[in-house]
Amino acid sequence: DAIAELRDRSSPTPVDKAKASTQVTEHASAVVSPSGGERRQLTVMFTDLVGSTALSARLDPEEMREIIRGYQNCCTGEIT
Repeated sequence: DAIAELRDRSSPTPVDKAKASTQVTEHASAVVSPSGGERRQLTVMFTDLVGSTALSARLDPEEMREIIRGYQNCCTGEIT
């Protein structure tokens, strides 16, 4: 619902549509924005291993790497 609401609010005005329709790529009829960019939807996920900074101060780099790798593998499994 939130994405649909944003899409409705950010719909180009008739003037914007007229400007954009004059800018067409050479190989396709896709409309290009004046800045040359394109709009895409994506998802960003940030995860944090709580206490990892303090833990890295106490452990050898090899031990920390194993812990981080295990954490990453666990996260990867859940995300997949």
